[in-house]
Amino acid sequence: MATELDQLLGEFNRPVWRARPLAIVAALAVIGALTAGAYYALLRPSESATPDRQTATVTRGAITTNVSLSGSIAAQSTSGLTFAETGTVSRVNVTLGQEVKAGDVLAELDSPAAKDGLRQAELNLQAAQISLSKMLEGASPADKASAEQSVVQATTTLKQAEDALKKLHAGPTTSELLAAQQAVASAQSQVKTAEANLDKLEDTGASKTEIAAAKTSIQAAKLGVSEAQAKLTDLTNGPDAIDVQSAQSAITAAKAGLESAIAKRDGVLRGAEPNDIALQQNTVAKAQLAYDTAKETMAGATLVAPFDGTVAELNIKVGDQVGAGGDTAPITLHTPNSLKIELTVGDTDYQDLEVGQKGFATVSSLDNASFPIEIESIGSLPSTNQGVVTYRATARILDLGTAAVAGINSGAPVQVQVSPDGSAPPSGRPEAQQGSGAPSAAASTPEAKPTPLPGMQAQVTLVADQRLDVLTLPLAAVTRVAGQSTVQVLKDDGSVETVPVVTGLSNNRAIEIVSGLEEGQTVVLPQAAPSNSGGGGGNGDIVSGQPITIGPGGGGGGPGRIEFFSPGGATR
Repeated sequence: MATELDQLLGEFNRPVWRARPLAIVAALAVIGALTAGAYYALLRPSESATPDRQTATVTRGAITTNVSLSGSIAAQSTSGLTFAETGTVSRVNVTLGQEVKAGDVLAELDSPAAKDGLRQAELNLQAAQISLSKMLEGASPADKASAEQSVVQATTTLKQAEDALKKLHAGPTTSELLAAQQAVASAQSQVKTAEANLDKLEDTGASKTEIAAAKTSIQAAKLGVSEAQAKLTDLTNGPDAIDVQSAQSAITAAKAGLESAIAKRDGVLRGAEPNDIALQQNTVAKAQLAYDTAKETMAGATLVAPFDGTVAELNIKVGDQVGAGGDTAPITLHTPNSLKIELTVGDTDYQDLEVGQKGFATVSSLDNASFPIEIESIGSLPSTNQGVVTYRATARILDLGTAAVAGINSGAPVQVQVSPDGSAPPSGRPEAQQGSGAPSAAASTPEAKPTPLPGMQAQVTLVADQRLDVLTLPLAAVTRVAGQSTVQVLKDDGSVETVPVVTGLSNNRAIEIVSGLEEGQTVVLPQAAPSNSGGGGGNGDIVSGQPITIGPGGGGGGPGRIEFFSPGGATR
C-alpha cells in the first residue's frame, strides 16, 4: 500500500498534474486512515469490512453545535443599604448570612427628633381629616339646636334695644315723675337727719371720730339729693341727643348680631359650602404631605430589606455612631438563590447569541459541577482592549439544584443529553426522544449540586444550533472533491462506490446528511496518512481541526482540489 501511496503522491508532484478521480479518492482514504485512527477506533467495524478499513453506519439522531464563553457568577440582585439619617444604632435585627424577606426591618437608629416630628405630623393630619369628615357629614342635632337658640337670643336683644329708644322718645310717665320727685324728697330728708345727728354729737361732746363720721353721712346724703334732682330734671327735660344716639347704636349692633346668628343657623342647616370643602381638602393634603415627609425622615433611620435575600455583609452593631450615606454600607444584601453569570462575548460569537438561548455553565471550583442557564440580556456596546472587541451578556442560572439540560433550543418538547463539547455520545448517535419530553434512558438522573457563590468563575456552553431526528455520519466519513461532498458506500458485494451527498449541520464529531444516503447504509471511512511532499502548500502536514487540502505542490485551490474535516474540526 505504501508503494501505491508513493505513486499517487508522485503523480501529485509532477510539473503537470492530471487528477484522476479514483486515484484522488484512494489517496484520500489512505491519508484519512493515518490522521483519524485514534478517533475511528471508537467506531464498531462492519461485519463485512476488511481488517484494514473502518466503516460507519448511517444512523438517525441529533447534532448540536456549541458556543463556549467564560464569565463570573454574580447575584441577580445586590444592594448596599445605608441610613439617610445620622444617629446611634439602637437595634440590629439580623446576623451575617441570615435570610430575610422583602420589607423586614434590618436595623434602626435612635432618632428622637424624627419620632417626635412623625407624631406631630400624624396628629395634625388626624385633626384635618376629622374637620373634613364633619364638613362632609353635615351638622349634628346639637349643633342645629344651638344655632336656632342663637337666633332667638339675638332677636330678644334687638327688641330690647328698640324698646329703649321708643321709651326715650315717649318721655317719662306720671309714675316715673312721681317716683323721681319722691326720690329727691327722700334724699333731702336724709340730709336733714344727718345734720341733726351731727348737732347732737357736738352738743354731747362726742369723739372726733364720731363727729367725722357724721359729717361724711351728711356729704353722702347731699350727693344723693343731687343725683335724685338730676334724674328728675332729665325726666322733666326729655332725652338728649347723646341718649338717642346711644340707643340707636344699640339697635344697630343688635341687628348685626341677629343677621350673623341667622346666617350661621342657615349654614349649619345647609351644610358646608363647596369652596369650604375644597379648602379643607387642601388642608388635609398639606397635612398628608407633611406626614409623608416626616415618615420618610423616620424611614431614613431604618434599614428595610428591598427584596428577599441573604445578609452578605454586616458592618454595624448596637451603639455604633452612623452617618448618613458613607463609603461602607452598614448592611449588604444579595440573592444567593438567584444567580447570574456576567459573560464576555467575542465579536465572532456575538452573532450566535440570542435572548432565551439555553445551555449550561461549568464551575471548576465546585468540581466542575454544571448548571442549566439561559441568556437573559445581550449588550451591544463594544469594548476594545488591544484590538480585541468584546461585548457584555448576562445568563441566568435556571436551577441551582440540578444540572439537567432539557429542551435546549429545540422548538419542541425534546430532552437532549449534551456533553460540554457539544458532541453526541461516543457511539455517534445523540440520545434524543421526541413527543413526551421525558429524558431518554441514556440521560442521567439529576443529582444535587453544590451552590455556586458570587465571584466564582464559570465556563459556559450554549447551543448555537441543533438538528433532531436527522441522518448522521461521523464527520470524517465525508470528503469534499471540488466543492462536492462525497462518501464511500460499502456495497453488498464488498465493493466501494463514491456517492455524492448533501450535508447540513456538523460539529467536531458528526455531520448531518440531508440527502444522498438512507438510514442503515454502511460507509467506508477514509484512511489518512501524512504526505511526504515538500511542496509547502497543498500537501503540507495535517493539522487537527483544520480543512485538509490535497492539490498540486505549491498550490491550493485549482481544479481537482480535495478537502475534508478531520476530527476536532469546527464546532459551529
